[in-house]
Amino acid sequence: MNDAFKSEFWQLSREQIGYYAWATRDRWRFSQMMHRHCHRCPCCDDPEPRALVDDMIEHGAGLHPVLDPLFEAFVRAEARLLLRFIPQRSHEERLTGNLVSEIDAAMNLARPCYEQACKARYGETKDVDFLYLDISRGGRIEKKTGGDLAFIFSIELPDLPPLVRFAVFQAKKLDGSCALDKRQYQTLRDKFGEAAAYLFYDMDLQDTRPPMVRSAESLEDLAKKTEPTSSFTISRDRVDEGLPLSFWLFAELRAGRAGTAADSFRQALQTVTEELHTLDSDLNFRVAVLTVGRALRVTRDRESGLRVTI
Repeated sequence: MNDAFKSEFWQLSREQIGYYAWATRDRWRFSQMMHRHCHRCPCCDDPEPRALVDDMIEHGAGLHPVLDPLFEAFVRAEARLLLRFIPQRSHEERLTGNLVSEIDAAMNLARPCYEQACKARYGETKDVDFLYLDISRGGRIEKKTGGDLAFIFSIELPDLPPLVRFAVFQAKKLDGSCALDKRQYQTLRDKFGEAAAYLFYDMDLQDTRPPMVRSAESLEDLAKKTEPTSSFTISRDRVDEGLPLSFWLFAELRAGRAGTAADSFRQALQTVTEELHTLDSDLNFRVAVLTVGRALRVTRDRESGLRVTI
């Protein structure tokens, strides 16, 4: 465990929220995720949720020695969101901004552990970078700020296949249940296909889940109900069938079981930004970028504000 993260993780454990709350709801699925990635069973035949999460936090998720410190940073960012910002009952825009700010801070704190893991595995350090992009082009395309989030994940490490994948999340607050607009749902499906997903912020203060992800495709049965309504409702139980954002990104997206692949970082960024600019004004996105193995090149640009390449 990263020493800088201990206080937040211990508080999650004391309050039994975040990963602890989700694992209690679905301990067998959590156990299977851990089995698949690290092939160890801390609780034998009857996994106890608290022990499972304690094991993940103490020893890592077993995803990959170099990626585990970064995964831990995302878990820490989720923890800070639950402990500091969810109780303030903020709206989606601020929650997304707070989450991404916490990811940025946690990534900086995780860098020494990441570099140590790189030296142990490769004999040298590898770059890692995280950036949150406002794609409004100086405010001329969209005037509102956005709570919705697109995510681009790029990996170039010696012992892993090159990867560039992206996903597009509409963010929603969940308080027992929430309503999803059918028109927006169809727009996301039409434009982004397998990359379209929902990011749910659980507002229940008793046993708050981490930010949870469900693919848009997995909700098609709800969206296509025949009732003549403009929205459909998703329950907390249905959201619980998804995965925490951190696990979804580092396990599902990275493994190619979620999101959409791109041939290059440039293509991913171009595809995402061009499609997002065509969306209606009710959907307001920002783009988060994580690059592992290579640094981003960020330069000032009069037209777009920032020019980002890799």
